Amino acid sequence: MTDRNWQMIQQAKQRMKDNENRFCPQCGADWQAEPIPEADRQHFGSHTHFSRRIAVYDLDRDITVAYRCPDCGHTTPRQWNNQ
Repeated sequence: MTDRNWQMIQQAKQRMKDNENRFCPQCGADWQAEPIPEADRQHFGSHTHFSRRIAVYDLDRDITVAYRCPDCGHTTPRQWNNQ
């Protein structure tokens, strides 16, 4: 496999992951909010937009365990990379 092919595959995987995290699986609402100002993007990694989804946080475990849709209230368990 060439470097170019590998890069294209990685980019496609990232687009699929971005789409999974962008839409509510229950009602289909778009969770993408307004763009992050260019001057502030350095603080947000590779993200270009704020998100409307609501993090459900477990204080005992000190982690985000799920996300809630602000439109329909559906809760989706958080997916970790090793799952």
